[in-house]
Amino acid sequence: MLQDRLDEAADAFRAAVAKKPAFVMAHSNLLFCLNYSPDLSAEAIFAEYRLWDAAHARALAPAAPVFSLDRDPDRRLRVGYVSADFRHHAASFFTQPWLAAHDHTQVELFCYAEVRNPDATTERFKALADHWRSTVGLSDEAVAAQIRADGIDILVDLAGHTSGNRLAVFARRPAPVQVAHMIGSGCTTGLTEMDAFLTDIALAPPGSEAVFSEALVRLPRVPLVYDPPEGMPDVGPPPAARNGHVTFGCFSRTARINDAVLDAWAAILAAVPGARLMLNAKPFQEAGARAAFTGKFAARGVATDRLDLVYTTPQPTTWAAYGEIDIALDPFPHNAGTTTIEALWLGVPVVSLAARPPVGRFGKSLLGAVGMDDWATDDVAGYVAKAVEAAGDLEALATLRAGLRARFEASPLRDPRGLAAATEGAYRDLWRAWLTRTELAEAAA
Repeated sequence: MLQDRLDEAADAFRAAVAKKPAFVMAHSNLLFCLNYSPDLSAEAIFAEYRLWDAAHARALAPAAPVFSLDRDPDRRLRVGYVSADFRHHAASFFTQPWLAAHDHTQVELFCYAEVRNPDATTERFKALADHWRSTVGLSDEAVAAQIRADGIDILVDLAGHTSGNRLAVFARRPAPVQVAHMIGSGCTTGLTEMDAFLTDIALAPPGSEAVFSEALVRLPRVPLVYDPPEGMPDVGPPPAARNGHVTFGCFSRTARINDAVLDAWAAILAAVPGARLMLNAKPFQEAGARAAFTGKFAARGVATDRLDLVYTTPQPTTWAAYGEIDIALDPFPHNAGTTTIEALWLGVPVVSLAARPPVGRFGKSLLGAVGMDDWATDDVAGYVAKAVEAAGDLEALATLRAGLRARFEASPLRDPRGLAAATEGAYRDLWRAWLTRTELAEAAA
């Protein structure tokens, strides 16, 4: 998969699962891989998630779980977050400010940490939690038993089908209310025992309910906040002003760059004479990867001298490289996430195409949060047209760039207390709904 040979990777994962049906992580890796496929519908991918649930999770669920919890609908809730990324990781820039903003008069915060190599970021997570539980080395049943012993009311997954996940714990139903969040893999878990998925209407528009195993809980705002890491540079002037040409760019992983994306980018370059395209990703440290991509563009009429295929490291060098692009181009149907947020924070507007939910709609959600809804398009023609239009008005581009960080600062993406309040409200509603269902079931028994 790291070589972007997605079909072969999917075949290899399927073969591994066929030979060893209990190979849970290989099956999760298959799901992760399928999300990058440009040829599969959201429904087809969701069907694979349900197969994972049937193979590895459903048999683990207790027939009639009993929870001896205080049933006061208004009491302080015991909320547990489960993650392998309570450490220096891209996810920490989103989770740490959110968890730190919780109102501890409303929630008692537990962190269940599958962190094998703790670091300074881990210590910061420990400091903001009321209770810290390391799950490293513990069986899924032991972790589930600890959660039951802790009397957790709301258990929240922050991993999905990514490395280090403990979805088999959720399958054992250790808490009455179990919730998934887009942080992690960004998708449904596929689990029958997962009750809710926190999202917004951009990520999961009406009609998308059928591709989630969970009930959708649409927050009234983007379900993310972002705390920019130290060392990110100030926004500089648009490079077109000094270069005399517009530079498009994409710093996302190359697995997202498929033939349809290449066709769209070639059409943009054909319509903007003199424009260049910078792609910045790890595979481009290898000559073979650069040659493969220049060949793909050459087949679409794009000369090599219009391309900059680079890999920048360490991270501050990559942040500085955003200063070399005027407009970022979001891949599809699997949008970028962190690189879109970094681009916006560093003053680079992003053109996105809203495709299949939810991973194909990250761009729409993020752009909407900063008041740039018109930069999220609904089809390839609109995507190309928006990029060409933006490149044709350098004055407007410079004005947007100069004010984009202030716009970001004023957006919900920089309002962690707003997100914490919204999720606390959702947790309270889910808790009360569980109480009602339980009381009705007991009355009918």
